Amino acid sequence: MATSLGVGRLLPELTDGHRGLSIAAGIAFALLGVVVFVYGLRRYREVDAAVRDGEYLRPDDRVIAVLAAVGALLALLVLAIVVV
Repeated sequence: MATSLGVGRLLPELTDGHRGLSIAAGIAFALLGVVVFVYGLRRYREVDAAVRDGEYLRPDDRVIAVLAAVGALLALLVLAIVVV
């Protein structure tokens, strides 16, 4: 959530132009944070149930890949905003 504030609010003040793009990236980081919080709660419940049953539950590789890809794309967007 700190990243969304930094990108959406502080970055436009520190760079020339791209204000709208910085705000959009900040909103995207906030939404990614919400998705991670929700997934974390779901994962906590699933793992808790699995442990009670004496089992191991791997995380869904697709979810992890999507979260990593979105995070990486957002990081590249911020890099482009700062450099350009």
